Amino acid sequence: SDESFAAELVGLFLHDIDVRKQALARGLATNDSLRLSQEAHSIGGAAGNVGALAVQRVAHDIEMKAGAGLMAEA
Repeated sequence: SDESFAAELVGLFLHDIDVRKQALARGLATNDSLRLSQEAHSIGGAAGNVGALAVQRVAHDIEMKAGAGLMAEA
C-alpha cells in the first residue's frame, strides 16, 4: 500500500540521515570541505525525496559554504 511504502521510505531516510550526520561531523572535524559538501549534497537530495524541505535548505546551505571553502560558516 502507499502508506507502507511511505513509512518504509521515511524509515530509510531517517537511518541514512543519521549515518550522514556522523559523516558531516567527521568532515567538519577534519576540515574536509569536499566530504562536507558531498555529504550535505546527499542529505539535501534525500530530504527533497521525502519532502523535508527545511532539512533540504539547510543541507544546501552547508553544501554551498563547504564548496566555497567557508568551513567555519558551514
